[in-house]
Amino acid sequence: MFALARPVQQRRVLTGAFLSYFFDAMGMSFLALSLPEILTELGISKAQGGLLNSAMLLGMGVSSILVGRVSDKYGRKKALLFSLLLFIIFAGSIFFVRSWAVFFCFNFCSGLGLGGIWACSAALVNETWPAGERGKASSIVMSAGQLGMMFSTILAHFFLRAAGWRCLYLAAFAALLAVFYLVFYVEESPVWLKSRQQGSVKSAGIASFGALFRTGLRNFTLAATAMSAFAFIATWGINTWLPTYLVMERGLDDYRKTFFLLVCYGCQFTGQQVFGRVSDRIGRKRTIGLLLTAAALILVCFALTKNYYLSLVLGGLVYFANAFAGLAGAYFPELFPTEVRATGAGFCFNVGRGISAVSPYVMGGLAARFNLQVSLLVCAAFFLLAPQFLRVLPAGSPAHEKNPV
Repeated sequence: MFALARPVQQRRVLTGAFLSYFFDAMGMSFLALSLPEILTELGISKAQGGLLNSAMLLGMGVSSILVGRVSDKYGRKKALLFSLLLFIIFAGSIFFVRSWAVFFCFNFCSGLGLGGIWACSAALVNETWPAGERGKASSIVMSAGQLGMMFSTILAHFFLRAAGWRCLYLAAFAALLAVFYLVFYVEESPVWLKSRQQGSVKSAGIASFGALFRTGLRNFTLAATAMSAFAFIATWGINTWLPTYLVMERGLDDYRKTFFLLVCYGCQFTGQQVFGRVSDRIGRKRTIGLLLTAAALILVCFALTKNYYLSLVLGGLVYFANAFAGLAGAYFPELFPTEVRATGAGFCFNVGRGISAVSPYVMGGLAARFNLQVSLLVCAAFFLLAPQFLRVLPAGSPAHEKNPV
């Protein structure tokens, strides 16, 4: 996966970011996989269960302000380590929770770390790899998310019945492997170091956040954030409730549910690899627009289909087309200059995810009032609306550019 001809530091940055996002996505999927058991044990409603995931997404939104500033002022590597440790401590501690309120607080705090992992990884990769290959590099990193989800799905299959849902959260401590790798093998971004030497990051902090809304960046910030919010409302509506939908409304047993999810995550992994390279050729903007539209149309067909095998194919295609996160990892950092790159990319991506915190709760409420099929159709509408904001945004760095900006 990681070409041997690459400079050593490029390979190490890619590996470190890949490991970080692997554990990031693994942690994000714990709740969805164990939600039916959590609803039963804590005696809470579907809407309250959705709020637990909303807490995590809200934490991701807040992280865009907190971790983005740390990254732009103190460095990408330090901020990434901080984010990983924040996630490990609070996600692992969910093993001990006994009430919905404490679960909510811990999931919010783990979300702070999860959101920071994306922003710092994206900035580090984009400032280490040449512009003409950032789509490929970023998609490799984001595809770690699907491997993380597949791994957590397999863990859930064996752990939920044998040891209970709490043991699943102990797997968060495995992310210490990524911490050790970053500490000993990954160096700080050379672009950030050069910017610091030139004095352009001295004022990072409140001023850098305000710079996102200055003339020339304001429209980019608002449009990218809105697109991110709409795309993630759809994505998190699906990711949170699909396992429950397959069990409660499709009647799948544990083995068929696990197989179904593994197929979907495998298709998304493949889509990240394919469309990262496609975006390097035809542009990030065009690729994102095509994929979000395709995901919307396929999701409608999936929600209306009752046949198991056709549903399996359509579900896989929805996830294959949903490569937005990987492409945003290359596209959003290109919209902002070095001194506010992590803050800007993190703001657009994670505030979008923070706004999407309403999705698990609202989709759960719709499911309680109607059914989860209706929730999936609403998600398709948000997928269709998301690419409309691309009209305000530029194409991104040209594929022929060889050096990071």
